[in-house]
Amino acid sequence: LVSSFTNNGVTRDVEFTTVQNGAGGTIKGVEIGYQQFYTFLPGPLSGLGFQGNYTYIDSNVITTAAFPVNQAGGVVLLSPSLKLPLANLSKHNLNLVGIYSKKWFEGRVAYVWRSRNLLTEVDSVTPGLPVFAEPYGQLDASTVFTLTKFMKLGVQGVNLTNSITRTTRTTTSTDPTALPRG
Repeated sequence: LVSSFTNNGVTRDVEFTTVQNGAGGTIKGVEIGYQQFYTFLPGPLSGLGFQGNYTYIDSNVITTAAFPVNQAGGVVLLSPSLKLPLANLSKHNLNLVGIYSKKWFEGRVAYVWRSRNLLTEVDSVTPGLPVFAEPYGQLDASTVFTLTKFMKLGVQGVNLTNSITRTTRTTTSTDPTALPRG
């Protein structure tokens, strides 16, 4: 869309992208989880525990996002029948956490993974095409030492696998072929 803005007495036409409310969509899913401390194990091993969950999400929204295609302010709508998942919702999500907890020490190691997900319906680099984040997983860890009744010391490490978010874009609004973007 094109609109006029005045700043310090100077008026200029500015092109910008906008998203409109569409025809709606759906979201449904299921989550299963497990958590247990293995206190039945002998001695120091009785502090071991595990948490895990898996989430499946099926979502879609019919997009009608508008974006400018030329200096004259022409606007094109994405195909109204184009179904995309809701932004930032992965179809598959997995969390695996190993836990250790005893009187003066607590530790946690967690692996989090998610499948491909939509970042935006409208790419600012290739106007009008959806951008996706490819599958991503990372490993985090933390420890907490109890020094006194009133003082604890914690150390935390995030993304210990040095995972990188990779993005792709589609070639057209109807072709799901993913091409590298970033």
